[in-house]
Amino acid sequence: MMTVQCCKCKRVRNGALWVAPDPAPEGPVSHTYCPSCYLESCLEFFSAEASRACSASAAALSQIIQDV
Repeated sequence: MMTVQCCKCKRVRNGALWVAPDPAPEGPVSHTYCPSCYLESCLEFFSAEASRACSASAAALSQIIQDV
């Protein structure tokens, strides 16, 4: 049987639950995100993207102001 393990926190899926591995998984292991790590990763990604977008907008606005 394949073990499904979170690639971020290393918890393993046991039915509908995500639990700490006891002991380390043996045999084939597939990786994904557990629900909490998935949400955390999405927030990190979108936060970084929003920061880059704001920086680009601020730079463009600054250039417009300098040209006036």
